Amino acid sequence: MNKINEADKKDKVIFNNSSVLDINFIENPMFISSIKEAITIGDLGTKCEKLQVSEEIKNILRKLLESQSRESLVVYRKWTDSKGNSKELLIANSLPTLGCFDIWNGLIGLFLNKLTPIAYDNLEKCFNIDIYEMEFTLYELSKFMGKSLGGYTTEKLKEELYTLCNSTYYSVERNMIFDKKNNEYLHIDEKGFSLIWDLTLNSRKDKSESSKDSKCKVVFNKVIIENIKYEYFKYLKPNVYFALPSKGIVRRLYTYILGSLYNTNKTENTIYLKRNYFVIGNKLPLYPLQRSKIKEKLNIALKHLINNGIITDYFYGDEIVLNNVKEDVLYIVFKGTKEDVITTLDKNALKNMLNNKEENNLLEIPKDIRKELFHIGVTENKVNEIMQKYDKWKLIQYILWIKEKAKESDKKPTNLAGLLIYALQTDTFKLELTHEYIVDFVKNEKAKLNKNTLTEEQIREKYEKYIDKEISKFMKEEDFIYEMFKENILTVIASTLDQKITQFKMIYNTCNNENDKKSIQKQLDELIEFKNNKEESQLFKQHIKKEIMVYRGLKDFNHFKLEISKTK
Repeated sequence: MNKINEADKKDKVIFNNSSVLDINFIENPMFISSIKEAITIGDLGTKCEKLQVSEEIKNILRKLLESQSRESLVVYRKWTDSKGNSKELLIANSLPTLGCFDIWNGLIGLFLNKLTPIAYDNLEKCFNIDIYEMEFTLYELSKFMGKSLGGYTTEKLKEELYTLCNSTYYSVERNMIFDKKNNEYLHIDEKGFSLIWDLTLNSRKDKSESSKDSKCKVVFNKVIIENIKYEYFKYLKPNVYFALPSKGIVRRLYTYILGSLYNTNKTENTIYLKRNYFVIGNKLPLYPLQRSKIKEKLNIALKHLINNGIITDYFYGDEIVLNNVKEDVLYIVFKGTKEDVITTLDKNALKNMLNNKEENNLLEIPKDIRKELFHIGVTENKVNEIMQKYDKWKLIQYILWIKEKAKESDKKPTNLAGLLIYALQTDTFKLELTHEYIVDFVKNEKAKLNKNTLTEEQIREKYEKYIDKEISKFMKEEDFIYEMFKENILTVIASTLDQKITQFKMIYNTCNNENDKKSIQKQLDELIEFKNNKEESQLFKQHIKKEIMVYRGLKDFNHFKLEISKTK
């Protein structure tokens, strides 16, 4: 995992294209993953005894009813964290989803990027951040998040910004929101705690004016910015975060893993992390909090993290006996495979696991899928239909699974074809959970056949050609828009150019870390080159490329890579 060992650095700087995440967001479930978590104020009131709601939260519910109806939705959570602390949280007024979490990370990242480079004051022991508000445009925010801005996207963005602003958190225990400057947990009374104090979104009604000129303004809660100022955060790379799938819990799990590395003082040499998956379920959060559902959602997210090179493997402690114990834990592997970790922890465990998977050696990829389907009992018309509809490798997985089910049964199965078709159509049977060895076998066989797959470097070359071609096409077809982009970029960069050059020189002269000095010098060289060469400079070319990619909705590298892999 890409890790910055910030604690060991004497000279600290927050650079451009980087961001941070307040540890409060890592440790607490501040956003909801499912609307099914919501409950009306009236219903929660009737379940207070059953849920053991504290008297303080009951009082807050009564206060809310003075201005809201009994049908207003809230989210109530009560859990015990990994340190044994009892926690209680009520979210009211608006319910922030994980989509809002993305918007929040976009806002904070954009806020910091407008201020970079941000130097560290060694005397005051804090970063030089003295403002708590930001002017921005929806276009800037969308661009930072790697989104193209259109009608639906714009309205969705506004909706989630308002939700963020209106969401109110209530927690009577002094263990929820930590204030680093004063080194204490906040007492959140009946007034509640909001992430944003004020928000103004200006919308242009004149079609001749660009949405890029429509200034918005956000005023952040002072505690949030003070926590960044006084280093109560984990570094977050926006290009990595926003490249991950936005649906599901992938991005939230990524931030949790970053936070776990930070809180346990792990370094870049970390091989694995071990976490109770019910604790993970509470923190992300996951709903419902049931073993099978937790694993189902974690599996999907973890596989995306593997595909994006953030982790290398994972396994569950309740599916294998380690040192004579089964545990409700998730092992997240950063180097090597799960077999490597298991061998390190308990050599006998790996032997037992391999013995349990002897069936793996008996598996064989069908030479003729159509023939296998006929043999199972699928009719010719249905064979043609499913051969067209489903991926070859998915069909192979289910064919092998059907054969295994037939072997396991004491009685002769009467309708294997019906079971196969039902399994394919409903996706009810999760083979990655119940028959992982089949999934792994098929995956390995597929990899063997795909040895001619393009290397990362070859895919990168293809991607650059695709981008260059699309940009050339854009410049021919949209010369007026190109000129607009060009003038805007030149103006924006020039407006802070001298100031940034001065700042970088000051930071460079006081910096003692060689790696940081190289990074600062590189950015300084880019700024000076821009001053001399304007639109011929690399900095301008980087900016115009980003503008065109957002405007045209071009694929990012990960999307392009995924599509290439699907064609193989």
